[in-house]
Amino acid sequence: MVHSASIGAEALIGNHATVLDGAVVGSRAMVAAGAVVTPGTVVPEETLAVGAPARVRGPLSENHWVWVRRNPGEYQKLAQWYAADLAEVDDA
Repeated sequence: MVHSASIGAEALIGNHATVLDGAVVGSRAMVAAGAVVTPGTVVPEETLAVGAPARVRGPLSENHWVWVRRNPGEYQKLAQWYAADLAEVDDA
């Protein structure tokens, strides 16, 4: 969940992560699944933040870069796949 925060280009917010008011997640940064980025926290670009509260653990490793580079295209494919199978449901 992202609430009133700024998310940079190509940043990756993990499943069930929470980014709260006034937080800034830099470009190509990664917030780990389940992390809580507290109000006003800055996650610099190209870094990994983990935990609750989230703390920056350092620059992204090569394994993390794979996710950052691949993720946007994969989610675009999923959106197209789901859209192609949408069908109206009868309320009856």
